[in-house]
Amino acid sequence: MKKFLLLVLIFTAVTLPVRAEQSVAEEYRQMFRSGNFYVEYQMFLDNPYSKQRIASPKFTLAGQNGNRMQRITIDKLTSQFWNQYGDPTKLSTLYYSFSSKRKRTNLQYAARGGVNGFGFGLFSLFDSGSKEKNYPDTLFRDGKYYRFRKVNEIEDKLTSYGSNGTVYGKVLAQEDLNSPTLNQDDEWNYIREDLSLPDELAVFCWDEPFRDNFTAAPVYNGSSKRTVDGKEYDCDQYVVDVKSLAGTVIAQEAYNMLYDGGKLVRVQKYLLRNGKEELVVEAEIINISPTVPADAFTIGKKIKVYAAENGDMQDLLEQPVLVETLGVK
Repeated sequence: MKKFLLLVLIFTAVTLPVRAEQSVAEEYRQMFRSGNFYVEYQMFLDNPYSKQRIASPKFTLAGQNGNRMQRITIDKLTSQFWNQYGDPTKLSTLYYSFSSKRKRTNLQYAARGGVNGFGFGLFSLFDSGSKEKNYPDTLFRDGKYYRFRKVNEIEDKLTSYGSNGTVYGKVLAQEDLNSPTLNQDDEWNYIREDLSLPDELAVFCWDEPFRDNFTAAPVYNGSSKRTVDGKEYDCDQYVVDVKSLAGTVIAQEAYNMLYDGGKLVRVQKYLLRNGKEELVVEAEIINISPTVPADAFTIGKKIKVYAAENGDMQDLLEQPVLVETLGVK
């Protein structure tokens, strides 16, 4: 009897999982749920045609006391917009779209006859350069949304905001975000997404207040060792079902959270279907911390901020309304 019990214990010890979710994962959950955090990350994907790796700008995202900021640092003049399609001959084919200006990959459906494509999109010429900007691109503070950019005479019809290269801002009250009269050239419909956690980090807090979710949250699916680019990492995997328009499960999205020395350093997002895993995008985590730098929300130069355009007479007369001036210099 004792021998039988010993064999059962040995068998149980062998068959039960020997690895569990990284303990720091719970710390990340609590950090993001608190709304106080600071992260820097960069997205990478492979051009399916040239096989070259494409890098997004560096994203800085911070939250503090209900406020949120995002800053984009661009190292190159041109940023890429990339689409990876599934089989275009099938109706409602899955495909991913990725924009390096938007930090998210979006799972979508392509109708029959979808075209594989690889294109380019230009940022403002004056937002490029490797020097760190001393102002955010997007900000939510005290119940108001802000966008900041530089005047680019190539793109801007109005020069009322200043000469070429002048930094200016636009502000919109939170309660006006869904106004049908807003000028969507300023992408107010994307501002919450810009300020939200990317999917790759939202695994820890899928229901954070700036996210509008259309899928269930990924769930923990086990841990393992995983070798990427010749280096071994501790890996926690989270998965979520992908359903067709009819509600049938047709694939899964998987997030491999890669840890080195107990710290999250990389996240790989996969599409699992037909017995294969397809790498969609990878996030390199440059910095992740509950400590927000003292200057994270500081605007390091004087910037004039104008009212969001809503089609009123001032907009028709091309006379932007100055609301406030922000900045410390």
